[in-house]
Amino acid sequence: AKGGTGAIVEYFGDGAQSLSCTGKGTICNMGAEIGATTSTFGYDDSMERYLRSTDRADVADAANEIKEYLTGDAEVYANPENYFENRRELKTTLSKSDFDLFVYRAHVLSSEENAKKLSEKIKQGGFPSFVETFGTNKNLYAIYIGPFLSESEISSNIEKIEEVSQSSQGEVTRWKL
Repeated sequence: AKGGTGAIVEYFGDGAQSLSCTGKGTICNMGAEIGATTSTFGYDDSMERYLRSTDRADVADAANEIKEYLTGDAEVYANPENYFENRRELKTTLSKSDFDLFVYRAHVLSSEENAKKLSEKIKQGGFPSFVETFGTNKNLYAIYIGPFLSESEISSNIEKIEEVSQSSQGEVTRWKL
């Protein structure tokens, strides 16, 4: 792939804000595939949650003290055409069908209440999580972590995922419509 040779690629907007910190890292790593010098996202809540969940609260605290310098100015994001060369508009609404996404199914429980409680605990641990009905009778509740942009993103975070989900028997699967 080419088209970004020598460029600094900055991602911003609602879509960027909705990604997990590890998802942002995956996208930045892909910047090299288009020849970019570097790729970046502004510092946000997902990054703070990730730092805290990986025992780097001191780094999160330091970043929070200067967070206004770790992202673009509101004026720049409001009027990007005035500040960026070769600006590309991307779809602002993405759906599961836009990507091959993956999730980690941590547990399947019979109690919806317990599933939702564990999902919230996983979110507090720094990972996106959700609950969906499961099984032929839809009387079970699966707890998923993700979605992630790749299986390797799950693999690189598996120890922390297993810790926050209290599961070492989970399953990586494609996130289907």
